Amino acid sequence: MRVLLDTHSFLWFIAGSPMLSQSAKTCIEDAANEKLISIASIWEMAIKISIGDNSISFDMDEVMIYSRLLEGPFPAYQRVIPAKNEKELIVSRSAIMEATKRVSILSDSLTKQVVFSIGKAKVMLNVSTQELGEAREEIDASFTGEAMDVGYNATYVQDILKTMDAEEILFLLDRPDNAAVVKPASEGGNLKQICIIMPLRIG
Repeated sequence: MRVLLDTHSFLWFIAGSPMLSQSAKTCIEDAANEKLISIASIWEMAIKISIGDNSISFDMDEVMIYSRLLEGPFPAYQRVIPAKNEKELIVSRSAIMEATKRVSILSDSLTKQVVFSIGKAKVMLNVSTQELGEAREEIDASFTGEAMDVGYNATYVQDILKTMDAEEILFLLDRPDNAAVVKPASEGGNLKQICIIMPLRIG
């Protein structure tokens, strides 16, 4: 499971097999995480995992990934994953990535804020700054809640979406001032992703 918290990311890897007497839990570097996700999303293959005292390796026949193990306990990420986000927003990954990229050109240089005006069947992405003016993009969507406006840092949105290969993305929302859960609308295989993004105050 990969959890994005602000600009920091971690991978919690759990290895379990009938050949092991117990499961193994460890933290690895983000660079290894990125490569593992990228390769696993393209090829379906058996991965041989070897865990040493200070390192871990992933053997995929033609590709071998090594990573040092991060010291200390894994962060208690469960505490920051919202448990009551029941409003489902489904959007096209490519559509929201492209729209966010375009409107963010005019966003504030510090906050990179883009306001998502979410309706039942559409999401309007809005940017307004005194120096640069306004930008708007509308994309198709499906939303199970009441209409709401939420502000997000466009860079963080882009960072999250770049880690996912699914055609559709699911945002689980609660209130405009609460964190959102972001993940692929449908997940195949054993690779699971849950990302968290904090909203910005609209103003």
